[in-house]
Amino acid sequence: MDRYFIYDDSTELSEEEKKRIKENIHKSKSALRYAKIIWKLEKEGKKEELEAVAQKIYGDTLTDLYRYEIGISPYSISQSWVFWDIAKQLYYLENPNETDRKKYRLANPLTDEEKQTEILDRHIGWEIFSKMTTGELDKFLNKFQEPIYRKRFVEFMIKKPNSSKTLPSYELTELGKNIRLGFEKIE
Repeated sequence: MDRYFIYDDSTELSEEEKKRIKENIHKSKSALRYAKIIWKLEKEGKKEELEAVAQKIYGDTLTDLYRYEIGISPYSISQSWVFWDIAKQLYYLENPNETDRKKYRLANPLTDEEKQTEILDRHIGWEIFSKMTTGELDKFLNKFQEPIYRKRFVEFMIKKPNSSKTLPSYELTELGKNIRLGFEKIE
């Protein structure tokens, strides 16, 4: 579990922060559920497939974060977030009654490219939302010439975060998707 979920591969996080993350992960019921998914994949001989898909999503996400000049947090440098999201998607695919199927589309992220793009969008949305309170995004907002994407971006900026100080996953995905679409209109 540690190898995939504790951000050890981030060169930007302090050892204290990594220790805090590790302690929280070891207490997390979700982490245990998702770790079991990873273990199952390893037992089924799908470790290489998992790592290849994770590397593709990770690389594509970092490319977009650079291209859109969003910036990359110390957490995004790690691949842990992508392994967590892949395992989460596989967990809900196996346990569909534990998620809101009106808000989330169930699919296998190892084989479904739309689900892979959703993971990418969600992380871009997470990066953007985490920066919304810092004032860093005013310059970013000015890049959007297309009124619909400016409007959508502003709508997300005024949303209230949940208890985890972020938005629900489906809203982060929508935010990231709108960021990508807005940039496609620019390019």
